[in-house]
Amino acid sequence: MVADIKVAQVLLPLPLGEAFDYAVPEEMDLAAGDLVVVPLGPRQVQGVVGEVGRRAGVNRSLKSILGKVDAPPLTVGVLEFVAWAARYGADSPGKPLAMALR
Repeated sequence: MVADIKVAQVLLPLPLGEAFDYAVPEEMDLAAGDLVVVPLGPRQVQGVVGEVGRRAGVNRSLKSILGKVDAPPLTVGVLEFVAWAARYGADSPGKPLAMALR
């Protein structure tokens, strides 16, 4: 039987082309816009949850989200603006996200 796991797409405020998938610990309740801390290579970085869903049959083990930041989530409007700014500037979404988090 294939495991069904909760996965979050996390956008990082770095010049990366896409959001990264992370496993969500079962006890953690997340929604779009929540700020989280995730592992990225040898360091820990803060990112923003884009969407959360359940997936079956993930073909590789995912790193887990380390924690949720105690701060208000970004609104849907801010997330939409970040996506628009990235498209408008033909750039990675991480750059406008970095500005939104300041």
